[in-house]
Amino acid sequence: MDLNIVYGVIFAVFGTCVGSFCNVLIYRLPRGQSVNFPASHCPKCSHALKFYHNIPLLSWLFLGGKCAFCKTKISIRYPIVELLGGALALAAYFGEPDLAKAAVLGLCFILLMALSAIDFEYKAVPESLLYV
Repeated sequence: MDLNIVYGVIFAVFGTCVGSFCNVLIYRLPRGQSVNFPASHCPKCSHALKFYHNIPLLSWLFLGGKCAFCKTKISIRYPIVELLGGALALAAYFGEPDLAKAAVLGLCFILLMALSAIDFEYKAVPESLLYV
């Protein structure tokens, strides 16, 4: 198998996972909440999510865009941010031949996306993201 394909898949999967974490940043930082605790939960019913409810892109699709417990609609922003995270990581991989630099560049792209999403939604930027 071509190594470019393998690395491309790795970067895409890594990017969607980082994008999933960016959803946590986008939701919690402007509200002054911890990004570590509590564990992922439904903002409506506060029920803790199972580990398989946190699989980027797939869990949103399998759940039909709704909470598994209270059936509240989950924002389309979640899969979009995850998909963009994968796409930005792939762009970094294909744009930078050095793998280490591509990984750092991909992380920077994805964090800038999170920063932009927070700014777009709340018209403010948390200081904790400005010093990255």
